[in-house]
Amino acid sequence: MSGYNFDYLADIFKDGLYSIPDYQRNYSWEDQQLKDLWEDLEGVDLGTKSNHYTGTVVVEKLRDIAKKGKTYKGFKIIDGQQRLATLSILISCICEKLRNSSNRDARDTAKNLLNEYIKDESLGFYKLNLSKDDDVYFKDVILQEHKKGTVGKRPITQSQKRLFDAKEYFWARLKDKNLEYIDDLIKKITSRLIFIKYEVGSEVEAGLVFEVMNDRGKLLSQVDKIKNYLIYVAYKKEEPDLASEINISMGEIFRNLMEVPRFEEDDFLRYHWIMYRGEYETELVSDVHRRLKEAYKISKEKVLVEIKDYIRSLKEASYVFKELNNPYQSFKEWGKTSPDLRRYLKGLDRLRNTATFMPLLMAARIVFYDSPNKFEEIVRYCETFAFRVYKVANRRTDTRYSSFCKLSNELYNARLSDASKKNEIFSKIHGEIAEGLQEYGNDNDFKLNLSRPNIYYGWMDSYEVKYLLNELENKKCSDAKESPPNWEEIDKKATIEHIWPDNPRRWKSWTRKHQQLHQEHVYNLGNLTLTFWNPDLSNKDFSEKRRMYKKSNLIVQRELAKNNTWNASKVNKRTKEIIDFALERWKL
Repeated sequence: MSGYNFDYLADIFKDGLYSIPDYQRNYSWEDQQLKDLWEDLEGVDLGTKSNHYTGTVVVEKLRDIAKKGKTYKGFKIIDGQQRLATLSILISCICEKLRNSSNRDARDTAKNLLNEYIKDESLGFYKLNLSKDDDVYFKDVILQEHKKGTVGKRPITQSQKRLFDAKEYFWARLKDKNLEYIDDLIKKITSRLIFIKYEVGSEVEAGLVFEVMNDRGKLLSQVDKIKNYLIYVAYKKEEPDLASEINISMGEIFRNLMEVPRFEEDDFLRYHWIMYRGEYETELVSDVHRRLKEAYKISKEKVLVEIKDYIRSLKEASYVFKELNNPYQSFKEWGKTSPDLRRYLKGLDRLRNTATFMPLLMAARIVFYDSPNKFEEIVRYCETFAFRVYKVANRRTDTRYSSFCKLSNELYNARLSDASKKNEIFSKIHGEIAEGLQEYGNDNDFKLNLSRPNIYYGWMDSYEVKYLLNELENKKCSDAKESPPNWEEIDKKATIEHIWPDNPRRWKSWTRKHQQLHQEHVYNLGNLTLTFWNPDLSNKDFSEKRRMYKKSNLIVQRELAKNNTWNASKVNKRTKEIIDFALERWKL
C-alpha cells in the first residue's frame, strides 16, 4: 500500500488529473449534503490556524500525462468523487461571479482558479472527469456560465439533475455576496479544507482500506460497505478478475438505483435479501452488510462461488427494481400480451403500497420473465389486496407480510426449476392472497366499508378516495373513448368535493329531518367527486354547482350535471353505483 497524506484541496489538484471510472456511483449529493458543506465553510475561522477535516479521497495511480513540456499525474478516484465534484461546481460558480465583476483583480483571480482547479486552458485538460453518464453534461452545462449553461439543456438523468441542483444551490448563495466575502471563501476552500488522501495500488487494495475504515466507524452507505467487503474478499482470495466483476456490477447497480430516487438504497438491499435469503425479520434485514459478512465467512470453501452468485443476483434485481418503480415507462413491450399490467403497477404506486410487495414482485418478474400473463396476475393480486385490505378494510400494512416474504424466496429459489414447479408456487401465491382477501376484504366486508357514512374524514384518506374516484373516471373515459385525466395532476391539484355541500347555506332554515339526512349522507362515497374548482364551488347549492359540472373536463362531473336536484336518495344511488364499479375493478 502506497500510504496516505494530509492534503489541502490546492495540493490535491496541483499537477493532478482525476477521472471517475464508469463503475463508480454517479453524482448523488442532494440539498442536505450541499447545506452541510456550505455550513462547514461558513464555520471556518480564518483568524485562526485551524483547518477543517473534510473527508477521505482514495485514488489509484494511473500513468502520467505529458504535453508541451508539462507533466500531470493521472489518478483514478475510488472514493471522494462526490466531494471533489461538488467543490469543483462551487469553484466554477465563484469564477463566474468574479468574471462578471468590474474589478480587474477579481477577473484575474477567476482565470487563475479556473486554470488550477477546473481546466488547464493551455493544454485543454480538465482537472476532474466524471463517469460517462455525467461527464459531457458536467463540462458542457455545469462548468459553463450560468445563463448559457442552463437554458435549453435541462438534465435527463437523476445524477444530471443533482449536478444541476448543486449549481443552482451555490449560485443562489453567491450571487449577492461581495468580493471580500468571495475572497475569504476561496481561502477557506483551497487552503483550509483538509483531506486524507490514500493512494492505493489497485481496486482490491482499496477494498482492504475501506474495510479498515468501516471497522473504525467511517459512515458509508450499506451498498458501499457491501461493495468494499466483496472487493476485500476478492483481495484476500487473490481473485483480481472477481474484483473487476464486482466493480463493474456495482457501477450498474448504482446507476439503476439512482433512477429510483424515492427509495433509499438500503430499501433495495433489504428487499433483495428477503427474496434472496428468505430472511425478513427486522433485526436480520436492518443491516444487510453485517448479515452478508456473517453468511460468507472468508474461511468458507465456497465463498467465491456464493459471492459471484450474490453480486450477479443483486445486479439483475437492480434492473428489475428500477423497472418496477417506473411503471409509466416500463413494460411497454408487453402492451399486447398483458395490456393491464402497467395499470396494476401504477395502482400499487398510487396506493403507496409497492414496498410491501416488492420482494414478491421482484421474484415474480425474474422467474416469470417469459410468462407476462402470470406476472400480470401476481401484480393484480397484490394491487387488489392492497386496496381491499390495506385501504378499504384499514388493516395494518404488515398484514400477511411475512407470508409474502416467504413466498418471494420460495419463488426465487425456483427460478431454475421446471415449469411445473413454478406453476405450483404461482398457485400457492394465488391461494395465499385469496385467503387473505376472504379473511379481511371479502365482498361483503368490502361493500360494508365502502358504504360507511363516514368514509371520508373518518375511514379513508384523501389520496385513497382520490385513487378510487380517479379509477372510476378512467373507466368512464375508456367506455367513452376519451383520454383519461393525468394522475399527477389529479394527485397534486384535484381536491375532493362534497356534491351536497359540507356546510350548506341556509342550514338553520332546514327542517330537523332534512338536517339529519344531510349529516348522515354528506360524507358518503356517493356524495364525493373529484374537482379542480373547490374554492369556486365551496358551499354553493347544487343548482349553482351543476352549471360548473356541465363544463367539467371530467366525465363523472358532467354526469352529475344531468341531475336536476341532489338529495339523500341520489347519494345512496350513486354510492351503490360506485361500489358496483369497485367490486368489478378489484374483483376477487
